[in-house]
Amino acid sequence: MDLLGIVACGILGYLKVTRRFPSGHRS
Repeated sequence: MDLLGIVACGILGYLKVTRRFPSGHRS
């Protein structure tokens, strides 16, 4: 179990959601 991998996956997912909410609603 790599904590770094889990954290990276969480950050990537969080960024994707944060970017999709404000930018996705404007499509």
